[in-house]
Amino acid sequence: VDGVNVPAAQPGEALPLLVRAPAILMAAVEQSSAMPCAPNNLTFGFRTSVSLVGDLNQTLVFTGLMGVRNGSPVAMPGGATQLTVTQTDGNPVVLGAKASWNPVTGVLVVPVVATSVAGADYRF
Repeated sequence: VDGVNVPAAQPGEALPLLVRAPAILMAAVEQSSAMPCAPNNLTFGFRTSVSLVGDLNQTLVFTGLMGVRNGSPVAMPGGATQLTVTQTDGNPVVLGAKASWNPVTGVLVVPVVATSVAGADYRF
């Protein structure tokens, strides 16, 4: 086995007893506008070293999504607690269509509904 057909295989990973350590290889948040009080869309991205498995009821949890006023974190406005998730990376859909949002604590929880590919970039 040379690891050529193994998703996200790295040199030396064709060893029969090698276990890849789970890690978040990339996590990013981008915004469509930096202007105060302007409409703003957030785009999230991630890449993991191992597959996420929908059958295990796994979730992605993003914390610290707070606004800032006078240098201090503040709760985000709005009462929505369910947000629509649209995956935009061209990969097969692995994320649920709805995410749970807590504007007071700044926590977004996105369900994983299908198995992802280790090492692939996902955006939503």
